[in-house]
Amino acid sequence: MKRFIYVFISVFIVSISSLPAIDLSRLSIYEDKSKSPSKRIAIIYGILLEEVYHPTSEHRGWGGGIINHDYTMAQIIGAMGCVVRESADAKVILQKKISTEENTELKEAITVAMALGGDKSVNIDELLCLLKRNNNNFRREKVAYAISEIGSVIIIPDLIDALHDNGSELSCLEDSGKRFPVRGAAAYGLKKMNIPIKKSNNMSFEVDKDSAVKAIEPALFNGDEKLSSQSIKSIKRIGGTYAQKVLEKYITAHATNSTNSTKKALVDEAKNSLS
Repeated sequence: MKRFIYVFISVFIVSISSLPAIDLSRLSIYEDKSKSPSKRIAIIYGILLEEVYHPTSEHRGWGGGIINHDYTMAQIIGAMGCVVRESADAKVILQKKISTEENTELKEAITVAMALGGDKSVNIDELLCLLKRNNNNFRREKVAYAISEIGSVIIIPDLIDALHDNGSELSCLEDSGKRFPVRGAAAYGLKKMNIPIKKSNNMSFEVDKDSAVKAIEPALFNGDEKLSSQSIKSIKRIGGTYAQKVLEKYITAHATNSTNSTKKALVDEAKNSLS
């Protein structure tokens, strides 16, 4: 009898621990127009708190795919991003949260959600650090989309690198093969900037380098010295014949401006990029 009770309790504990912590259908609140954006973002933020402090245990969803903490966080971030895009009030609420919140995972989630919502004040370097992590592929997919929404041409080389990202997830049932979430999001971002992408089998992409450089070229010549320096670095990373021509064009255009020390430094940077 004792053995039966012990086994029963063990099975019960295992069953409870494997239950999902969050009912994802609750996130549909993001599109409930009967509630104000401020109310919706507050509710979704409450769900985010639940998930961070009581993470979802890995299990299979009704469709056979894996649902875990990373997947659930990505869905919450996406829902918050939708509300932020709709309302400046939601953006203000999250800005206040991120300024007072100490939990790193919460702050990162808010940062990505705000960028997804089109907030261009988000620190792009923080997003790039999140993108380059080696885990949390579903959240990294949201990061790649968020970077695309910010729309800065300076991050084009990072999106090109992400086209070869090896982070994979099961697409649904195990025999359906794997998907590469970050690759698809990076391809979306590049296409949004009118950079042609060729797709081959198994989510493998190729980018037109000349088009990528042409997208950055106006930023190089716009007169902002910081942006010009960033553009030089980005063009160098992409490389190719057209990249070399653009840098040579920049050097020729500013080579006579020897009285401006900053311009001279930029010309030297461009020259070093050619070597």
